[in-house]
Formats: sequence, structure tokens, C-alpha cells
Amino acid sequence: MNLLPDHLVDDLLDAAATKINSIEREGISISHPSDFVLIGTMNPEEGELRPQLLDRFALHVAAGTRHSIDDRMELVRRNLVFEDNPNDFRTKWDEEQQLLRDRISRAKEILDDVILPEENLRAIAMACDALEVDGVRPDIVISKTAITHAALEGRKEVDLEDMKLASQLTLSHRTRRGGLLEPPSSDDIDRAITRAAEVTKKKEKRKSPTEVPPEEDSESGDKGQRISGGRFGRQKSFAQYGRQEGQKKKLKE
Repeated sequence: MNLLPDHLVDDLLDAAATKINSIEREGISISHPSDFVLIGTMNPEEGELRPQLLDRFALHVAAGTRHSIDDRMELVRRNLVFEDNPNDFRTKWDEEQQLLRDRISRAKEILDDVILPEENLRAIAMACDALEVDGVRPDIVISKTAITHAALEGRKEVDLEDMKLASQLTLSHRTRRGGLLEPPSSDDIDRAITRAAEVTKKKEKRKSPTEVPPEEDSESGDKGQRISGGRFGRQKSFAQYGRQEGQKKKLKE
């Protein structure tokens, strides 16, 4: 994708989002239905994709080259078997492929019945806010992906593991703070969604896990305002909140 002209990537993304492909040329104006899913690949070593375009891709998966010794050996074995007899290789894995197809079919059947609890929706919004990702597209994509993963697992309610996986796939390439911050790391994402989920389970009603309630912040005098600074800097408030909760427990004991 990064080697394509920007205007062509724009056109592809527009068609994928609107499900309509519009062609405007000299004396020609055509629009037709175009319902498809865009899957692209890129090698960052050959050039980056503009953040504004990268942000429009819903999900992102990094294909690493680091494998354990056992993994490398298995890759070689499978490659040798495939090159020796492709038909036998496909036959060997037909059963597993069919099991996966059946699993996807069952997920489609229950997809409309999967529930995203209000507290989990709040946790998603809080995590995105804490990570300072731009726009609300990430919140929407995380919600949809978490629902889909729950259906794939055969469940009818989204849980924390669904949100963690969805957040990793959705946020690892997102622009933040208007492009001033690089995308969050895997640890940042996992920490943000986990802490947000913990807060919502305790039924805290503040707008963001980065906001400290006024009555709990008498020492700093911040009166519930954000504490910002640096990459993932607003997590200072998370830490304060944790310490305050610990102090409360000690007092009760």
C-alpha cells in the first residue's frame, strides 16, 4: 500500500468506506456499487504510509520475522512437504480449514445477538481517551471487533479479552494528539484497556480514568483536572487513583 500513489489509496479507501466507486474523467461520470473489504500489505523499510491514510485502515497486524527454533523448523518442514506434493499438503489441512469455516459460520449466526455491555463500552471510550488517539473511529472499530471476536468464540457477551485483542488490532497504528505522538505500544494499549475496565467495574462515573475526583486529590489541588505530559503521560492519574484506592483499603482494615 505504501508504494501506491496517495490519490489511489484515497480512492480505494473511499470506495471501501462508502461501498460506492465513483469515476470522474474527461466527459465520463460513473458510479456503481462496490462492496468489498480492503486488505493491504506494506513494508515500512520501503517507505511509510501517510498517517492520515494509515489511520483509515480499521485493523493492523504486524508480521514479524522473529521465530523460535521450533517454529523455524516447522516452517521448513511444511515448505518441503508443500513443494514435494501440493495436493497432499492441502488434503492434510482440509479438515482444519473446514473446522475454521464452520466456526466462522456459527459466529455469523449469533453475531447479531452479541451484547456489548455499557460498562465495556465506557471502558473502550476511556482507554481511547487515555491514549489520546485522534477521532472516534478507533472507539467504533474496537467495539465492532470485540463483538465479532466474542461471536467467533461462541459467546454472546463481550468480555475483557475481546476488548484487549480488539484494542491491539485497532490502536497499534493510530495517530495520537493530532499526529504529535507516535502510535501507542502494545504494553500501553493493554495497560489502558485493563485499567479502564477496572475503573468501570467499580462503577466510577468520571468521564475518563485520567481524571482524578476532586475529593480524592486534595494534596495536589488539581480538582479533577487532567495531568498530561509525554508519551502516555496522563497515566500518572491512573497511578494516583491506584494509590488512593490502596490507602482506602488500609484505612478500612
